[in-house]
Amino acid sequence: MTETERLSQLTRLLNLLTGFDQEEQEIAAISQTILAASASTAAMGEAYGKHAQNLMEHDPDGALVLAISYELDDYLALADTVDELWEEILAAFESRDLPAFPYDDMPFQDVDGFFQWANEQLQEFHPSYCLLEFAQSYDEEFQLIVVKREHLDEILTLCEQLDIPAQAAE
Repeated sequence: MTETERLSQLTRLLNLLTGFDQEEQEIAAISQTILAASASTAAMGEAYGKHAQNLMEHDPDGALVLAISYELDDYLALADTVDELWEEILAAFESRDLPAFPYDDMPFQDVDGFFQWANEQLQEFHPSYCLLEFAQSYDEEFQLIVVKREHLDEILTLCEQLDIPAQAAE
């Protein structure tokens, strides 16, 4: 894949992950920053700091995901527990119509059950959205993003082409 094709795919992926929330020029600039930063540990450090540079030294194959994580930090739901994760998901929506985390009457027993419950809530209250497990966070147990359901297949295809681990959180 040429650098131009890679840039084009990354730009499309970022647009889909952000719900076309940003100006095209800004997404294009972010895409270029991500590709430049993921090219070397020095570039990663220059773009995102010493911590990012250290992470890239330990996981050079994860450089692209690391740079994307820094750029899309406001869009990612990061947490160590499912209740914290649900709070992050709630924050993704301006309307507060999703239910609170069910501490007292938990309808699930494990993480897979949580994902099923969370998707049922999204289906009921925001049916055009779903959850995507987006790579693995270096610092948190969970790293998800809320995306438009209609774009899920294209997002997964782009992630596969760019060697970014991703899957629907179901």
